[in-house]
Amino acid sequence: MSRALWLRVAKGTTAGYMEWAPLLACLFGIAAAPARAAETQGYVIASFMTSVYTDQNTCPEGLNEGPDNKDVISHIPDPELREKLRKALPETLTNLMTHRGPNWADVCHLEASVSNPDVAAGPLSVPDPGMKLVEGKTSYGLNLDGTKDGAPTENTCRHEKFSAPNGEPGIDNQLYRVLGCTVGFGPQGWFRIYGQQQMRDGDRSILVKVSGIEDPGNSSHITVDIADGADAMIKDPKGNILADVTYHEVNDARRHATTHGRIVDGVLTTDPVDLTVLKIRFTGAQIPSTIYRARLRLELKPDGTAKGVLAGYQNWQDIYRLLVHTGANDELPLFFTCPGVYRAFQRAADGGKDPKTGTCSETSVSYDVELVPAHIAPPVTIKADLLEGEPRAAQREMTAVAIQQR
Repeated sequence: MSRALWLRVAKGTTAGYMEWAPLLACLFGIAAAPARAAETQGYVIASFMTSVYTDQNTCPEGLNEGPDNKDVISHIPDPELREKLRKALPETLTNLMTHRGPNWADVCHLEASVSNPDVAAGPLSVPDPGMKLVEGKTSYGLNLDGTKDGAPTENTCRHEKFSAPNGEPGIDNQLYRVLGCTVGFGPQGWFRIYGQQQMRDGDRSILVKVSGIEDPGNSSHITVDIADGADAMIKDPKGNILADVTYHEVNDARRHATTHGRIVDGVLTTDPVDLTVLKIRFTGAQIPSTIYRARLRLELKPDGTAKGVLAGYQNWQDIYRLLVHTGANDELPLFFTCPGVYRAFQRAADGGKDPKTGTCSETSVSYDVELVPAHIAPPVTIKADLLEGEPRAAQREMTAVAIQQR
């Protein structure tokens, strides 16, 4: 046996022992300890919110404002109509605000120009009103493109990087850069909290299964499955998500992703994988959303929970559609304008580069996630109408069955 190998065994390294234990047993008659069986741990994502960091440097110019009702009304040529609208009900005025483009064209919806291509419409039909972006240098998230300075690569566009609160450089999170200076998506932004509360109230569940765990502190080869759940999450009387509840995965391969990773010093990281989930809410809208090249980084806690980020890239026009699906009804409470936020996403896009045009169709995103232990049962098929917005009764029924089977 080589000196280096003897040193590895003498130092008591796990790798050295596991590699040479059988040989030592043969040479010296020492009984080798049985190898630890790999374990599997299930989780349900109990908290899922856009990653937001804030300090005095985040928005030095203040927060964004929504469209100005008075300005729109003042440009109406008919004095009688102008006076009526000054006294109009909010819903009438909001509809007008959405159609404030040339010839009263819709300035919010991307499909508006498709319905009548002869009339300029959509967010590009009016001048750019501008939008205040995050100017701070700190954000939660991950280094997704592998660069430290945001230089363009084969798949990404040039962009400015953040540093993590712990000083880690090279963080990508352009979603935060665009929305971080809006009332709706600040740390206490009500739309940010709304999506989170909808999830906890039965809107959806996302399951994570980690298998191949040889040591909960350090495991070099693990498999991680992420999938939509078929059951609503169960809360205790205080509103906390209960641990160790049984949840079924949805029987739909499109909404299941498998990747590999590792655990180092209690921190789990995964390799990139495209992940499609049924709903990522920004407002009341919901469409299936894909996080491209998604990665997890989780700190595994002693109490069995886990906390960290899920980061990757999303199509920025899909995010835009989710944000403005009701036009001015979303602009006003979120305090931005459709034309302003559209152009901001367009300028900030950093992923999914088109090799011909050099433009990017995706924006880097980061979501804060908290996981609690759960038992993951075999997949079940759910009715189509469950996917169309009426999940709660059927989900509660399936969840009740799941708990009885525990």
